[in-house]
Amino acid sequence: MSFEIEKGRPIPSNRHDNPFPLDQMVVGDSFTVNHSVMRPGTVSSRIATWNKRNPAMKFITRQVNRQGRGKTTRVWRVV
Repeated sequence: MSFEIEKGRPIPSNRHDNPFPLDQMVVGDSFTVNHSVMRPGTVSSRIATWNKRNPAMKFITRQVNRQGRGKTTRVWRVV
């Protein structure tokens, strides 16, 4: 068995890009994510990971029912 050695190949990132504008938000700002776009558990998980990696900023999530627009998850910056 032989393998070809390649030089100069960049290592791909294994991190997922965060689709949320968290680093642009100030305390009191919020946004919604429609459940048809992203599952509530996925939103909460990504926010929890962000909170763990960025202790100077804190966000919370709540599931809300927007009248006539279906269920969404709202994300608030609290610290």
